[in-house]
Amino acid sequence: DNVHLTPFLNLDVASATSGHGFFDENTNSGFPGEVTSVCFDNSGIQMCAGTRGGNVALYDMRSSKPLFIKEHQYGLPIHTVQFHSGSGTVLSSDPKLVKIWNAKGSAAASSSSMQRRDDWNDDDAGVGGSSNDEGPDGALGSIVANVEGAADFSHFITSGDSADSSGQNNGLLLCAGEQSKVQSFYCPVLGAAPKW
Repeated sequence: DNVHLTPFLNLDVASATSGHGFFDENTNSGFPGEVTSVCFDNSGIQMCAGTRGGNVALYDMRSSKPLFIKEHQYGLPIHTVQFHSGSGTVLSSDPKLVKIWNAKGSAAASSSSMQRRDDWNDDDAGVGGSSNDEGPDGALGSIVANVEGAADFSHFITSGDSADSSGQNNGLLLCAGEQSKVQSFYCPVLGAAPKW
């Protein structure tokens, strides 16, 4: 009758993201390592965890160490994270922007940018700091696009159509925010616009 479940994996996101990000204790409340959003990719092998301090840790579920830590420069809580399988990217959002970045990275870009995990730092120019690593075929964690709105965001989704109801192959972002209208943005690097 009483089922007791024990965790099979304990990911210490707070320790992994400690020392990363731009969290300001004077303007933000709470613990910067607190997990505020999570998502899995379609395979269930990769997971992202967004934190109150504005970091997103990308994990391979077979390891307790993150593959990459993406920093949002505002230091605000991450409210939404989502894998976009059609483009091989992660979309992560704080109230100021939706950041679209590479979840896998190309073999060529990754081999030219290899560093020890302890030294990885996100500077918005890819792991190695070279602009050649950016874009949809860039290195793991490299920026594909940033989306900024007219008002603060509180959530986003990728819009689909009858052929792709999950929006995983479409490039239309619908963002809820601090206004009465939904903000919409078309990002062609994610995919085609819905056919509706």
